Amino acid sequence: VLIEPLEDFNGDPKSLTLYTYEKDWRANKILAASMFSDVGLKFPKQFLLGYSDQHEDFIDLSPFQQVPLVMDPITKKSIFGYEACAKYVCRVGKEADMLLGLDAMEMAEIEQWSQFVVEYIEPHVTDLFAWGLYENDYPFKKKAYDESCLNIREAFQVIERHLKLKSALDKNPFLIHAKDLCYADISLFCTLQYALNWSLDEAFFKEFQETKSYLLRISQHARMKRMLKTTFRILSYTKAPFHKDKT
Repeated sequence: VLIEPLEDFNGDPKSLTLYTYEKDWRANKILAASMFSDVGLKFPKQFLLGYSDQHEDFIDLSPFQQVPLVMDPITKKSIFGYEACAKYVCRVGKEADMLLGLDAMEMAEIEQWSQFVVEYIEPHVTDLFAWGLYENDYPFKKKAYDESCLNIREAFQVIERHLKLKSALDKNPFLIHAKDLCYADISLFCTLQYALNWSLDEAFFKEFQETKSYLLRISQHARMKRMLKTTFRILSYTKAPFHKDKT
């Protein structure tokens, strides 16, 4: 898939270069991190997955030939792995303390919930949307779909309980902060983004009203809206969270 050259998001000549491919849902975390951090991102000219990633120059940047990958145009150093890339973008931006934590406990709490997303949600989301996003490349499998729904439901029970406890202290809280999003919120929302398009409907959320309100608050955040708009324009996504086509 050819990624055509695009303008820098923030018009910054020091913008980081993001190597990815069309419909790479894991890259959404990096895009969102850039929006919340005010860190510019740009795409390389004519990066062709299956060809460009086989080139020696790219292998020097990513020994395992993985994308997404972020490269600093000044130092020429690169980071591969979507979690490492997203956290790096957070760390070099203007909101590092808010996104990654101000003190040791806050940092650990954010890392705790980020790890929760990676371990308990991410392994199960692909079967909830890939058949819609990638169509013929990823056929629908009912057994895998049902098992993934069950696993996501169990993870949501944990999130729902946590948010109810937080709501007793602060109105409309996020996972860690009372009023501001952190990286754990971004990670959770971006991981669920396309499952919300195709699978997680009103019936699913009936027992998770606190979680539903929480996800809606994230989706309505000005910077998250900007990320969603960017993914539609750049990565050819055609649907938005909570606007599921039920046909």
